[in-house]
Order: sequence, then C-alpha cells, then structure tokens
Amino acid sequence: MKKTCSLAFILCAILVTGGPGRCESVITFVPRLTLAEEYTDNVDLDPKDKREEWTTVLSPGFDLDMLWKTRSLRLSYTPGFAYAAKDDANSEIRQDLLLGYKDQLSKKLRVSATETLQRTELPYTVQDPVFQRQVEEETGRRRDRTIRRNREPYTESTTRAAMDYSFGARDRLNVAYIFGILDNDDPTVEDNHRHNPQVSMTFWPWDHYGIDAGILYERGEYSGKTDYTDDTEAYVRFLREFSQHLNGFVGYRHTVSQSIGSTRDYRVYEPFIGVDWESSKDFFASVSLGYFYKDNDVGSNDSGPTLSGDVGKSWRFRRGAVRLTGGTGYEQSYGGAENLGFTVFYRAGLAASYALAKHLDSIASVSVERNEYLDEDPERDDNTYTFSGTLRYQMRRWLFWNLAYIYQKVDSNLNDNDYTENRVMMSVSLVPPHGLRYK
Repeated sequence: MKKTCSLAFILCAILVTGGPGRCESVITFVPRLTLAEEYTDNVDLDPKDKREEWTTVLSPGFDLDMLWKTRSLRLSYTPGFAYAAKDDANSEIRQDLLLGYKDQLSKKLRVSATETLQRTELPYTVQDPVFQRQVEEETGRRRDRTIRRNREPYTESTTRAAMDYSFGARDRLNVAYIFGILDNDDPTVEDNHRHNPQVSMTFWPWDHYGIDAGILYERGEYSGKTDYTDDTEAYVRFLREFSQHLNGFVGYRHTVSQSIGSTRDYRVYEPFIGVDWESSKDFFASVSLGYFYKDNDVGSNDSGPTLSGDVGKSWRFRRGAVRLTGGTGYEQSYGGAENLGFTVFYRAGLAASYALAKHLDSIASVSVERNEYLDEDPERDDNTYTFSGTLRYQMRRWLFWNLAYIYQKVDSNLNDNDYTENRVMMSVSLVPPHGLRYK
C-alpha cells in the first residue's frame, strides 16, 4: 500500500510542478472533517453467531483541484481512524485516495489518468445511487459481488490511463490501460494483480448508420491456487439512428477465457439487439435483449437469455428523481474476495431521491440480485437483498448531519454463505462552502 501511495503522490508532484502554463493555474483547496458512529448487529456476517459492534470513525480529509486552460488535476484524500468499542482487533486506519488528471492536448485529442486507492476493514460497501444514464466507471474499479467474511483489512488500488481521439462529429477512438491490485491481510484470501488493456471505437460512416466496436483483454495473476487467468472479449454493434433521441442496434459479443492447468476454459457466443431512447433531459431508457451460449472445454455447455435495462425519470420541479435498473447476463467473478469463475447474474433495482425540505434531502434504494456460479462444484447460487436509506440535513452552510441505514441479506443454496446484517451510521461533517482559492 505504501508503494502505491508513494507513486500517487510522486505523480501528483510531477503534474503540479511540470509542464507549460503552471503559473496560470487556479487552485482550490477544501478541507473537511467528519465524526461518525457506526453500528452493526453482525460484525462477522455469521449466519448463526451474530455479534454487535460499535465503531467511532474520525475522518479528516481534503479536496485539491488545480485548473489550467486545457488541463485539470484533482486530488482527494480521506484517512479514517476507526476505533471499535467491543473488539479492538476490528480497529483500523482506513485510507481513501483519488488522483485524477485530464489534458486536452488538442481539439480532437484528450488524455487522462486516474488512480484510486482504498484500504478498509468493511466487508462490503453500498454506494449511493446515481440518477443518470449508467456508463462505465472511468476509474476502472469493479464491484466485488462475492462474500468477505471477517474484518481483516484489505487494500485495493486501481490505475487507469486513457486516450480519447475524436476524428469526426460523432466518431471516437478510445484506448485505455487498467492495472489493479488487491492486497489482503487475511492469508486465506488470494491477492491479485490485474492487467487490462482495451480499445473501442464509434464510427458513423453514413448519416443514420454507425458502428460501435471494441476489444479488451485481462490477465489476472493470483497468489494462491488460481495461478493466472487470460480473458479476451470482443464486441461489435451496428447502429441505426431513427431520430435525434432514439437509436436502435444489433450486435455480437465473443468471449474466450483460459487459465493454465484449469478445467474452466470456455468460449461464449452472444448475439443481442436493443434500443437507446432519451426523449428529454428528465427521461432516458436503454434496453438490450440477447442470448448467450457457453462452450466449455470440459463438462456440459451452458446457455440462456440476457436482458439488460436502465431507465431514469426526474420529477417535475426537480425536487426528486426515480431510477429503475435491471438485467441478466454473465461475467467473470475474479479479482475479489473469492475467485469463482463464470457467473450468470439477474439484477433489479429501484432508487429514489426527494428534497423533503429546503435543507433536508432523502435517498432510498432497494435491489435484488442473484448470482449463479456455474464453475463451482457443487454449483453455488447466491441471492442478495439490499435496502439503503439516507437523510442529509444542512444545519449550517458549513455543517452537515447524515443518518444512514443499510440492510443486507444473502440467501444461498449453500447455507454457510447465508447472513443478514443491519447497519446504522450517523455522522456530522464540517465542510467550508467555498474552501481556499488561489490564482
């Protein structure tokens, strides 16, 4: 972790001090301080022996933004000093770092680099919903859907470098490289390094017809029995613009997965069809329907439909928003707390936000998810139910109060994987409204 943090700060120093026009930058520095109390009724996520825990967390932090004419730099850092009341072994110093850089080298060419680092003892996190069209995270961080049982701390770092080139009004070429590290203090959990180069392109050679294609490769190197994995995915979509707000597409995705000395090698063939519809700033919908066929080198083959959807609607007067998401598909469950191979998933979620008063906001979300780990013997099926709700009150221009509740339940066909947890968090944050600004 120390090496990764050092690299981040070295990169930050080079970007800040080097390059032309450094004296023309606008610098904004925003310090903050948060005091939180966290409660859980099942600290070990145990299906039978539940233990309560109270944790006090003191989190100083800051946001540093530097803006030039054609480039920007952002550094956000928040350590968290967590003190567990009942079991001192659960006390930990948390780390949360984000370093991002963007440079518009020319009218058509932009480069960016992002590094995120997180160290925590929390077995999982629930993110606040975002009420906009779902896009791939620029940081390259992935969500771990497997189960982490204890409060042994772990460190996850992701570095992403990308180049985006516009060679037409709607034509784009994107090249990116992602490097990820997972380092666990628990010796029973596999550490890993992940290398993920990828290339994608969108091209409209005719007025209403276009092509969207890409290829990505990921190599995972692991500290335990998994050894390494090689995965290659290529896709192509043929686009048809029906109107300014409605696009249709048909496409095909091909996946090849290999790992040395393993019986999990396979190929996946998936044709699909769908539409993207955005009738106004307050409404969007994206729906795709397909079918996958998994050709296994060993054992019987697998197949099934894939259906994904993302719908968002903002209320009138903009006091609130609603978002509905859902879908089925497949993915590789590697690089997290457990390495479980090929996974078929089914997901549905509903989120809403509403301004209860001038300074009081509320957010709530509920989701249901099923993951079928087909490479496991016996096959493992996990059903996860999650509810979260948050109240946010601005007491002063610089003083904020938050109250959050999270309920999560895992119901598996393997009873040892079951658990239910209720988690409550209350915090007070001091954040200056404008921060310090320099030119």
